[in-house]
Amino acid sequence: MRVGELFPQYAASSLGKIKIKGVSSHTKFLEKGDMFFIIEGKSFDIFKVLKDIEEKVSIFVVEEKHQEKVNRIIKKKPIVFVKDIKKELRRATDEIYKGVIEGFKFILVTGTDGKTTTAYLIWQLLKSLNLPAIFLGTIGYYLGGRKKESLLTTPDYLMLRRILKREKDAYVVMEASSQGIEEERVDNLSPKQLIFTNLTREHLDYHKNMKNYFQAKKKLFTRNPHSLALINIDNLYGKILVSQIRNEKFTYGENRFSDYRIKIDKVTKRGSLFRILYKDEEEKFFSPLLGRMNIENLSAALTSF
Repeated sequence: MRVGELFPQYAASSLGKIKIKGVSSHTKFLEKGDMFFIIEGKSFDIFKVLKDIEEKVSIFVVEEKHQEKVNRIIKKKPIVFVKDIKKELRRATDEIYKGVIEGFKFILVTGTDGKTTTAYLIWQLLKSLNLPAIFLGTIGYYLGGRKKESLLTTPDYLMLRRILKREKDAYVVMEASSQGIEEERVDNLSPKQLIFTNLTREHLDYHKNMKNYFQAKKKLFTRNPHSLALINIDNLYGKILVSQIRNEKFTYGENRFSDYRIKIDKVTKRGSLFRILYKDEEEKFFSPLLGRMNIENLSAALTSF
């Protein structure tokens, strides 16, 4: 793609003929020939590294309010000035990485506790069934036989498409953090399934109170009403969530009203023996993972299929 295709106002100029190989807003993931969006960070001064990355970048994009500052720094590469940098970044991402996420089956796991373990267990189960699967979460990004360091628990909108552009159709099991949901990082994925593990009093530095925190988690479901939901109703907020969303849903937990009811038979230092009951069926399981929380995590993973 050329600059003029993305910004028609430059189509007739020499700037409009510049080729764009990709889009980037993180210096860590910058590749030669990328269009780089200069976005201010709260804890990182992006303007201090612009000279260092100038050779790699094909063209810079920055908000008009920074025009004077950027013109003093960037001397060799052209610059496009826009009014709303985040809006233009989303538009450029959708244009340049159009179709990248098609063919992937997304399973998103959210909750205060257990989302990393639950998502990782689902990924492992998919692999044990010889199904192509990718894991994206706190402990890393696992793609095929490769592991990459995770910059964010939930990759941002652009980063996710850059990660998947070289991958083939597969299940993508992701942790969906409340901050990631609020920042619309997981929008437009049409997830196959959404899983809610629980909600407890954490991350209130960001959300301020439990009402806001719950509403952030709830948005994952209300924005994806056609995705199948699996919800832990041993947690109070799980019960509230079930009553407030339109998704087709199943519940799990020790609660006697759960669709998938967990019965814990024995917990020792060697592991846990438990059953999952569904209608008239019952399956027994043993896991070396310790603790009630891990029984819930494993039950969520097992009933997600």
